[in-house]
Amino acid sequence: MFCLGCRNLLLVIGCTLLFGCDGGPASNYPQQSASTSSSLDYSPVGISNAAVPASLPPGTEISFNPEIVFDGELSVGSPVTARYTNKSSTNSLPAGDQDSVSVTMTIVEGGILVSFTHAGQSVVLVLTAFKDYGAGYVEEFTVETKVNDTSLGKQQGRFVGSVKPKNSKASKVENINGAPTLGQFKKFVVGKALYHEETSPNPGYDKGYIVFNADGTITRFVIKPDDYDKGKDTWSYDYNGGTPILKIREEHPALGNSNHYHIRRFYLKFDNFFEGTYEGITEEEDGNIEPLIDEGFWQIFDSASISIN
Repeated sequence: MFCLGCRNLLLVIGCTLLFGCDGGPASNYPQQSASTSSSLDYSPVGISNAAVPASLPPGTEISFNPEIVFDGELSVGSPVTARYTNKSSTNSLPAGDQDSVSVTMTIVEGGILVSFTHAGQSVVLVLTAFKDYGAGYVEEFTVETKVNDTSLGKQQGRFVGSVKPKNSKASKVENINGAPTLGQFKKFVVGKALYHEETSPNPGYDKGYIVFNADGTITRFVIKPDDYDKGKDTWSYDYNGGTPILKIREEHPALGNSNHYHIRRFYLKFDNFFEGTYEGITEEEDGNIEPLIDEGFWQIFDSASISIN
């Protein structure tokens, strides 16, 4: 998708956790034209430290490979039933497919501890370092997983879907479900790390992190810069009446053609402002246009936590 023909570049990211995007359908976010956004506050917002959640509301989904969805409100002293899914063959957590588990929660220093037993194994998740992407909710965290008291290490996790814990430090919360206008895209998405992964026609083939900068340029997380990186990549976002179109243009000299350019256009689909899917529209190279069939998912992360090794 966003690599624009740079599939041969080696992507080395400090956060290597990859997980699916199985959030529910986008809710009925009020359809607002981009032309009306100038009267609202769309100053760019960054990512801040969030308060430790006192509880996790019904429908909260923890996604860190695997995923856990809570059927009721989880708080200290109030266990709830949750649905546990783990189809990965690369980790040491018990397998599961929407399996019912009874989950308890306790408060620990700097975070919360979520625990349950499944397939005869004790699973403990220690969630700390909560992040707010600027809308007043807890979006991201660090999770240490323990199975039968053995730590499997720490990784990034996210609360995904339309239900998230509120950040009690925030002065207000904003409706982030549905497609953002151009102003909202600039406020909530620009400047953060967007992870994308192709699901069709070549699953997992094109994936990586990019940042849409406020000046309209793009930053990629790659190593071993080559001639590709000496050019210029830019982005533009069209709200398009609620069916947003993202255009990415690269201008990189090619052999014998100093004016070489490449443009890809995609439909961006939003479960909420911070996760969704994409679908290719057209691919243009030096005036030649053809259909683009790439499809995949995308999710937002804290750009400060992405490093190049």
